[in-house]
Amino acid sequence: MTSMPPGWYDDQRGALRWWDGTQWTEHVATPDPEPEAGAEPIDEIIPPELQDEYPAGYPGAEATGPSGAFVAATEPAKSKLWILWVVLGVVLLGIVIAAAVALPLLFLSLTRGSAGGDSVAPQGDAQAAAVAAVELYDEAWQTADCGLLEESTTQAFREDNGLTDCADFTENAQAFAEGFDEYVLTVTGVSEDDDVVSVDTRESYVTYIDDEGELVEEPIPGEVEWTYTVVQEGDRWAVDGLD
Repeated sequence: MTSMPPGWYDDQRGALRWWDGTQWTEHVATPDPEPEAGAEPIDEIIPPELQDEYPAGYPGAEATGPSGAFVAATEPAKSKLWILWVVLGVVLLGIVIAAAVALPLLFLSLTRGSAGGDSVAPQGDAQAAAVAAVELYDEAWQTADCGLLEESTTQAFREDNGLTDCADFTENAQAFAEGFDEYVLTVTGVSEDDDVVSVDTRESYVTYIDDEGELVEEPIPGEVEWTYTVVQEGDRWAVDGLD
């Protein structure tokens, strides 16, 4: 293919643009009002037999607007900012979804924990069994289950606390469940002395009974601390004291 020589050519917009021999450049010049004497016509610069070898819009072509090589060289670059906005939109959507999932879980974990500190994990089998007995005793009250009460406590403990009659215990536990809600037991300390394990707890709740024993519409938050004495009876550990 014969190359068009470098030079200034009419860009079909009333100006001259520099052709470097291979492509249009950004250099533009405004022609003089009158052509210089002896200037060669465009058709003489590019012979008709070679004009077909150049893309549409070459100097001297009859066109109503820019096209071909001229368009490719002079068309403004399209902005790609929309790609950035799309990416940012996806990232923000992901953050919103993550927050919608994480915040309720965080709130739930906080409500299950104690108001005054983190729970303490038991060390060793004896302490773990003692903590399990305390948690079972708490479950017995929340579910009004006399079987769990007997499984988690000693006979001496039930006698000392008036819990020997299952019917009475069930009635008292049901009243407890009606007056208290969101009861959470948190182990705050565990210590072991021979065959006796002491389990410290912080138990938080909300109640619908005021100090005068009257029901109220708005829940009242409360908290109490207990120390359970847990002993081993045969192959099980059971609550034997509560301070």
